[in-house]
Amino acid sequence: MANPKFSDLSNYSWDFLKNGPTIEPSKWPMPVNIIADELSIVHRGQFGEFAINQVCLAAGLNVVPYSGKGRRKPYNLLINDSRVKIKIAFESKEITWTFNQIIEPSGYDYLCCLGMCPNSDGELDGKCFVFHSEEVQELINTQGFSFQHPGEETWNWVLSSKQMPNFYHGKGSLAEAVEILAGNSSSEWGRVATFRFHH
Repeated sequence: MANPKFSDLSNYSWDFLKNGPTIEPSKWPMPVNIIADELSIVHRGQFGEFAINQVCLAAGLNVVPYSGKGRRKPYNLLINDSRVKIKIAFESKEITWTFNQIIEPSGYDYLCCLGMCPNSDGELDGKCFVFHSEEVQELINTQGFSFQHPGEETWNWVLSSKQMPNFYHGKGSLAEAVEILAGNSSSEWGRVATFRFHH
């Protein structure tokens, strides 16, 4: 199995934007700055799906995009027979990631949160957090995720991009995320081995 790194996502972003616009580099390595600064929320979400799709395919996993219709997809990718909901966030000026519009996990098995930021060398870096659906439900119940929109039943997760959350005991690497999605980690809750709650 391949050992994916965040630097690989720069190549995937070129693929994603091969017919897209170009702008002068900002703090983001080109072309990720285009995605972070210029694209709509919808297109940034599509890049998140594309990036995880490519990472998992390169690692030899079986990936099938969701093919149903409707404004809100219950999941984005079927990875090794697990339904995966994907959220992407880019580092803000406050040095945080905000993963928006997290929904109840009735339609997916895993929530994959991909946080991206440039490192001190100007290269792409980040974290990838994978939660089992039961963990998502527990985070919603214990207010680990913040309620976002009344009437829509959505939550968001705001965290520092420089410090791991105290309840996530993994490394947040892409390689670790792939191992979980491949089914190579085991725990009391499905296949996630790195998570523990603090009530």
